[in-house]
Amino acid sequence: MSPTPPLLALASAVCSAMATMLIQRGLRRGNFYAGFWINIAVGVMGLWSLVLLLVPSAEYQWRAVPYFVFSGVVGTAAGRLFRVAAIEKVGAPVAAAINNLNPFISTGLAMLFLGERVTLPILVGTLVIVLGTTLLSLSGKYVGFPVRYLRP
Repeated sequence: MSPTPPLLALASAVCSAMATMLIQRGLRRGNFYAGFWINIAVGVMGLWSLVLLLVPSAEYQWRAVPYFVFSGVVGTAAGRLFRVAAIEKVGAPVAAAINNLNPFISTGLAMLFLGERVTLPILVGTLVIVLGTTLLSLSGKYVGFPVRYLRP
């Protein structure tokens, strides 16, 4: 029996949260560049090992390779680079709160570039998630960072 989509989403959220905390811990003992490259290397080795073990070769769609390559460069490499930089500059809680805008940004990009129709319930649900994350991340304390931290 395969896991349900909500369980997969929950597992993804838990893994992402754990990764953010582990990156912050690693940055206490190491440096930014080592953390980034180790993260990429482990991800590539782990992912390709699983793909080669679990996906039958007949399932590969070679026409999709350029899209996956570009998504790997943008989403994996650049995304991890900026994630590690954000955690180093402003800390895990602020970086995670900003990273939780992903559903909102993804919805907008899907509408803009893919012509997706987004229904009112999906839009409201996305806004509730973003608003809830923002409010929970504030937790009664000053949260934020100077704009100068966004520069490399």
